[in-house]
Amino acid sequence: MSGFKGLVLILLSSLLIGVNACGLAKTLGDPAELGYTLYYLTDSKIYKVVLPAHDKTDLIYDPEGQHGESLNFNALNRGPGRTLMFHMVRTTDVSASSPAFAKTKMTISTYDIRTGKLETLADVADTFLSFPVLSTDESKVAMAGSDSFFIKDLKRNRMIYYSQFANPNRRLFPWSWSPDNKLALSGGEPGKKPAIYFFDTERHALVPWGIGLQPHFSPSGQLIAYLHPEHRALIISDRNGNTVQSFEGFLFKDLNGWIGEDKVLFTIACGTHTDPYKNHIGIADLTTRKIYDISVPTDGQISGVVVAKEGLP
Repeated sequence: MSGFKGLVLILLSSLLIGVNACGLAKTLGDPAELGYTLYYLTDSKIYKVVLPAHDKTDLIYDPEGQHGESLNFNALNRGPGRTLMFHMVRTTDVSASSPAFAKTKMTISTYDIRTGKLETLADVADTFLSFPVLSTDESKVAMAGSDSFFIKDLKRNRMIYYSQFANPNRRLFPWSWSPDNKLALSGGEPGKKPAIYFFDTERHALVPWGIGLQPHFSPSGQLIAYLHPEHRALIISDRNGNTVQSFEGFLFKDLNGWIGEDKVLFTIACGTHTDPYKNHIGIADLTTRKIYDISVPTDGQISGVVVAKEGLP
């Protein structure tokens, strides 16, 4: 994990040079003034912010491991049964004098804000599970594995591993589901641009769609938001890959989903080239063709945002 984070740090540091990633001005018609509730994750803590008062946040959950262990959360997303979901890295046998003996396990977990209950949703021996995404009908959760991807059937409590797509030189990360149960993933191989794929759960077919990162279906499934391979543009396309709109001029760190059919939620890297892990939440509005800034009073890297009109997702 440390090597992967180091690679991301180098990439973001290089991209911040020459990219206007900070200083977004407040604009009339700002969606931040609408009555959305946002849950976001930073430094393994879950916060809640109720718009338009995005200058104030509530700390919802701060994990505390048992003696000799540490917990780290990443990739916050909507979970089943009105929960929040993420992948959790649990490191046990933590000792400053002998870090080589530490043991690390990565699982998919959910957190129920109403009950304060943290539960394991998926755990596979000798496999790091990450980046969970819930299907539109809440019947399935897709997640990345060590060399391919898994889908958990929540109704049957059954895990399916798609070993036929295993490739030691390519990691496939799931990002969203369409209403017709197509799964959008992206992944890359050394020396090649990252590609977007659609997975058909009925035919078990993985079909290349285009070049880019982090594809997200709109609620209708007719539009797809995704990132330029170097995070320099947010692109909106139809299902056939025809560009409808694009937004540029910022370092688009992560896509976090849609708000209806006309707004895309994402995070903007707003740090400096020496400290890129200071993020803002952004909304790209397809109607006004503008980007709006939601600056929250917490520092650090935002790793997932979930939006709701009121209360829980």
